[in-house]
Amino acid sequence: SQENTLCPKSPKKLSTTKSKRCRLSLFPAFTGGDGLSRYRADFHEIEQIGRGNFSSVFKVLKRIDGCLYAVKHSTRPLRLETERTKALMEVQALAALGLHENIVGYYSSWFENEQLYIQMELCDHSLSIRKYSALFTEGQVLDALFQVANALQFIHEKGIAHLDVKPDNIPSFHTTTITF
Repeated sequence: SQENTLCPKSPKKLSTTKSKRCRLSLFPAFTGGDGLSRYRADFHEIEQIGRGNFSSVFKVLKRIDGCLYAVKHSTRPLRLETERTKALMEVQALAALGLHENIVGYYSSWFENEQLYIQMELCDHSLSIRKYSALFTEGQVLDALFQVANALQFIHEKGIAHLDVKPDNIPSFHTTTITF
């Protein structure tokens, strides 16, 4: 794939070696239960890259800019006002954080068919993937711990507590910077 410096904090662009059939299929109109689906219209879903108790995360290609992102969406409808309010609190926390080198970038969010969608920066992998590959060196562990502590300090200074710190939720790029 090619590096794209126009994609903010997400220099990933879909490879131009895809077949003609695949490229043409990136632009169909999809409709959801309540009309045109923003998710289907704006993004081409490539693969699922994560799943939790309440949501799934997909690697997607944004049709308009050709950049790769992660889109997280709830796995079940958020019908109750309390559920929607809790989901909105996550979005507001992400938006309030702004930019930080160790925190995953937030781009956009919306409700669609009673589900919350959150468009975020795409990271190469999480630290949990490392448990299946080579072990960390002592220096890498210290660097990762410093970066996680740096991210936690930043969000705590903003009055936000991260209530689910675990390797799956500590994504990283191919570089040595750990993002949160």
